[in-house]
Amino acid sequence: MSIDRNSWPEFVYRFVEHYYWERQHLGPNLAAFHRKIRSQEVPLNFLFNILLYALSPAATRSLLSMTGVVASRGAVLDVQNAQDASFTQADVQLDSPRERVFIELKVRARTGIEQAQKYALLHAKLAFSDLEPKAPSLLFITEKAFARHWAPARKAPADGEALANALAVEPLAERLSRNPEARSLEKIYRALCSDLRVSFVTWQQIGDHLLGCSSPGVETQEAFVRDFLADLSRRGLWAAT
Repeated sequence: MSIDRNSWPEFVYRFVEHYYWERQHLGPNLAAFHRKIRSQEVPLNFLFNILLYALSPAATRSLLSMTGVVASRGAVLDVQNAQDASFTQADVQLDSPRERVFIELKVRARTGIEQAQKYALLHAKLAFSDLEPKAPSLLFITEKAFARHWAPARKAPADGEALANALAVEPLAERLSRNPEARSLEKIYRALCSDLRVSFVTWQQIGDHLLGCSSPGVETQEAFVRDFLADLSRRGLWAAT
């Protein structure tokens, strides 16, 4: 029997594999690992992906349309077990027949033009295998206002449109310019930037929207949302208002 790589069990297996290959994150003892796994970004990425598997199609689209990266109406957006490229892998990927959304999750870490370029290049790479063109989107979810996570701070884009415009003209970052696969995609990536939707939201905004997305009678979804918000609260990323 073939394996559906986009199923949620496969996502769990890949999360476990992360610690197999990145053993330095395990810590020197169980107590240290207990603390780290509840504060690091990778476990949060995993939890957010599993939450998206549990949300109804309407709730997923509502959440993403709130951020501006997709329209409020459209086909089902399915969670994908993000594909690796030689230059990056998306934290979160969702696809519908006509849309592709990448999400970059941040807690305390910084981001910059190189990371945004990686995502635009990944859009270009995956577009090769699409039977029909997909509208590309990129969403950043951050702890604080997006500008406070950008490096260098003085060049922080004012909004998503400003970042998309910068991607269209900024030279490839040095590490990407040395990557043959990235260089081969540059022409497609530049053209794609004119259609790229980019948006920034905070974890507080995500939590507030999820809190308002209650669906009476959908107990499983309610439980997943409740427990995810509890984890965000323990991390200091969301507070009920």
